Amino acid sequence: MEGQNLPVMTMTRRAAFSAAHRYHNPAWDAARNDAAFGDCTRVHGHNYVLEASVTGPVDPRTGMLMSIADLKNILAEEVGGVFDHRQLEVEVPELRGRIPTSENVVHSLWGRIAPRVAGTGEGCYRLSRLRLFETESFFVEIGDEDSPGGRNG
Repeated sequence: MEGQNLPVMTMTRRAAFSAAHRYHNPAWDAARNDAAFGDCTRVHGHNYVLEASVTGPVDPRTGMLMSIADLKNILAEEVGGVFDHRQLEVEVPELRGRIPTSENVVHSLWGRIAPRVAGTGEGCYRLSRLRLFETESFFVEIGDEDSPGGRNG
């Protein structure tokens, strides 16, 4: 394999976590919060699934984009270790004082994971997308072109 130019590829790893949250804007009264957020004004939980995608050139020496074990460990630390079995707006520092929507959750996950996935030298891989499933039928995603400091940010 060495000496071959392998193409740029994307690999994706899933991680799951369970967490509770409550949508509430303290500047609004109960009626306005109920109108905006419905049942989500009560504390409730989800079994989230996160897909983290890394894009870059395949290393011709290893035949891998990045070590899947490294990605697994990053996700275990930054997702499982911080978000799992927590009330998001109370216990996760980046979400304190924010409405813990899936949009805000995936944005805070991006800020934790992207710097840890940045490759250097020949292995210039990067976090290219996070997709957060709140339910089987609803997800939010952010890509490197959408993120702060990203290609379009």
